[in-house]
Amino acid sequence: MINLGILISGRGSNMESILNYLNENKIADICPKIIISSKPEAEGLRKAAKFGVPTRVVSMNSKGWEYDNEIIKVLQEYDQKKFNYNSIVLEKKYDFMTINLR
Repeated sequence: MINLGILISGRGSNMESILNYLNENKIADICPKIIISSKPEAEGLRKAAKFGVPTRVVSMNSKGWEYDNEIIKVLQEYDQKKFNYNSIVLEKKYDFMTINLR
């Protein structure tokens, strides 16, 4: 089982495509656990709620590694081993795989 966290900044169109794909294809090995946005007004946060996935906003007030560490803390709260950003799933161990949205 892969617990998936997804980072968004706006409409969440990639996130929506991933969540639709997981639902439509009944992929049980990947479980979306958290959606993280840097913008509280991001439309993608409302879309995530429709899928029943918890959301969190991490403020861009912190910069660089400080911001990255805030995201890592949230991912650790949800026991994330992988997270998604722009359709790329990255492992904390720096391995990666891609989700092709075709």
